[in-house]
Amino acid sequence: MSDLLKKLLGVNWKTTGTGIAAICSALGDIAHSVSTKQPVNWNVDIPAIIGGIGLIAAKDNTTHSTAEQVQQATAAQPGVKP
Repeated sequence: MSDLLKKLLGVNWKTTGTGIAAICSALGDIAHSVSTKQPVNWNVDIPAIIGGIGLIAAKDNTTHSTAEQVQQATAAQPGVKP
């Protein structure tokens, strides 16, 4: 992935991509409803847009775990019963 895409999307590009997809889906539904002169389903489209914005703004763009970090975090601690 190019440096520009990494800078735009962050480390966790899947979260950002999902947010963009949610917004595009809602905007597509709105455009389709308007073009066919049908009522817009705001009860679906507004939450999809808000959820998409939340996914794009998520603070996980610098969070990632290596296998070693996961193993350390889930390892049993001495004296602690699971």
